[in-house]
Amino acid sequence: MTAFYPGAGTDIVPPVLFRNIKNWIYMDSQPKSEFGNEVATGYRTKFIPKMLTIMIQNGFQLQSVQSDIYTFYNQQYDQKITYETNTVFPEDLRYRHRECDTLVLIGYTLINPPLNFVSSYKHIITDSLSRSDPAEQSTLLFKNISLLVIDEEYVYWESSECTTENILKYVKVINPRFNPV
Repeated sequence: MTAFYPGAGTDIVPPVLFRNIKNWIYMDSQPKSEFGNEVATGYRTKFIPKMLTIMIQNGFQLQSVQSDIYTFYNQQYDQKITYETNTVFPEDLRYRHRECDTLVLIGYTLINPPLNFVSSYKHIITDSLSRSDPAEQSTLLFKNISLLVIDEEYVYWESSECTTENILKYVKVINPRFNPV
């Protein structure tokens, strides 16, 4: 199984909770910009070190760096994350992103997605904090959805708190059709 996560930031929660998904493709415009093609004043210098720290503390070792692509591997769970940095959705969308089984829609509103983009994925992972637009919501009604419910006590934005132990403690996965929030 494979998953595509546009606007991934430093979020490691989905791979930790979905060990059956072996290949992940992350995409983010950082560190060049936090807002797509709008280059922010000042390079986001803390992004790469934070990403590396979070990956390592969750068992993902850096395998390679080729230009703006970082490849991580977790030997224990046989999972690979290919992280495409300085890339913008949908401008940098390629076939490899579209052929994934799962789409992660967390914390990032898809701006100008291609026609039928969301509906082309078999499985959608989203969270209790993200709000999809009305068009996405109607599409999601007919999809296999995994909703990540994040405990209000969890300080998920702090690097030191982004550990496998904390993720398993503070985040649960539900199917909203059978377990309404």
